[in-house]
Amino acid sequence: MLQETFGLMAIAGVFSEFKMSDQWLKIANSRLDDVLKKEIYPDGGYNELSTFYHRFVIRILQQIADFAEANDIPLSDYFYQQLEGMYTFLMHVSRPDGMMPQINDGFRAKELRKLYDNPANRFARDDFHYFGTKGAEGEEPRKRSVGFPYSGLYVMRSEWGDEARYMIVDAGPFGSAHGHEDKLNFELFAFGKPFVVESGTYTYKYNRWHRYFESSFAHNTIVVDNRSQLRQPFEDRWTHDPATKLTNVWISNDIFDYLEATYDEGYGNRKEDILTDIEHTRRILFVKPHYWILWDTVEGHGSRSVNQLFHFPPDVHVKERGTDVRVAYDDGPELLLLNLNPARLSLRKIEGAEEPIQGWFSPEYGTKLKAPVIDFESSGELPHVFINLLVPFKGSNESKAFEYRQLSVTQDAQPMDKSHAIAMAVKSRSSRDTILIAPNTTGEKRFGQNVSTSQLAVIREYRDGRVAKMEIDDLAKVSESVSF
Repeated sequence: MLQETFGLMAIAGVFSEFKMSDQWLKIANSRLDDVLKKEIYPDGGYNELSTFYHRFVIRILQQIADFAEANDIPLSDYFYQQLEGMYTFLMHVSRPDGMMPQINDGFRAKELRKLYDNPANRFARDDFHYFGTKGAEGEEPRKRSVGFPYSGLYVMRSEWGDEARYMIVDAGPFGSAHGHEDKLNFELFAFGKPFVVESGTYTYKYNRWHRYFESSFAHNTIVVDNRSQLRQPFEDRWTHDPATKLTNVWISNDIFDYLEATYDEGYGNRKEDILTDIEHTRRILFVKPHYWILWDTVEGHGSRSVNQLFHFPPDVHVKERGTDVRVAYDDGPELLLLNLNPARLSLRKIEGAEEPIQGWFSPEYGTKLKAPVIDFESSGELPHVFINLLVPFKGSNESKAFEYRQLSVTQDAQPMDKSHAIAMAVKSRSSRDTILIAPNTTGEKRFGQNVSTSQLAVIREYRDGRVAKMEIDDLAKVSESVSF
């Protein structure tokens, strides 16, 4: 509809001598605002929830704005507000190298900075100048980490610059037309390199490869009893729900970012055979600027097999040691993927398998490359709990100073189950952190030498003796919305 509306506007603008041209312009402007109300969320996201098609729509809207201004055609304030919001959204989700993250359908990562000269001047935005020039001009964006409560994308970023540690998490709805079965999927980028990646799209032909790349098996989330998430509409993929503010918990401050979100819409490889009683909750804590804690709980009834998947780029080396994994590039940067709950757990590395399909990465349409996947499997009675540390390092020597240990959490002298509360102590070159995550709990909890009534606590002791402490008593009440 957007392109057709632009066509009507273009005809009216070019052939202004036609009797109907004024009426055509009026129709085009009205229709344009209607389309934007339906297709652009209040947080600036495009309702297909594909970063590739978000960029595509921005380019169409920019063409409309350029054409209108060149032909003295007035556009509404609402049009420009939506266009600016879409640019703001795209800037904040961008990877540290300025490239587009690959969320849902799309082909070939795109450079985003080159789009920002025009909007930086049009909207007088110093942060757009900064982003577009890699910091040579303008001012750094006010926020590094941002949550989008309608689109459901959450960005955890240590800094603005190529060396940033960065994670983007998709905790939103399926999206119209171009969605994947990827809720709670994430990408991780650090020190100029992608480490945990989205597998891509590969093809629009409806075959077994298309089903793989669209399924949860090709994403960094979980599958249950060899079943993918199954949210997509079966009759009309182009339908979409109206903008709804999500109930995810999102907290961002100078010490940490915290996200909590749940998938409970069923697992199945066909609509006739769906597990409807499974609930996967993913909690991610980014302890700035060093590392992430990833805590998955899978609840329901009965005995189930649950697989937690991590996808890596084709050009990394993946080495397993027990249930821990080291991911490294030849030129230095590496990621430690540490497993803190190895009970009932097995690990497999898969690369380039075809029966069943697993371990593939598609950088562009029609191209697929073998790529390593780590598959942690836990079987038995629910609930299942996965606890991971993801720690990027600029070089292998830095990892030698990193230490961690789990801490038991007790309440009324009784140990708390790991599906309800976890705690750990983490030591790096610059600080020692003690962490408690205990959502939906009340009362006094003991962990290590510490006592807290909070649901989330991060205590950081610096080498020079300074102590920084942040405690959250009620995570749901503190959860924040996007603002710029």
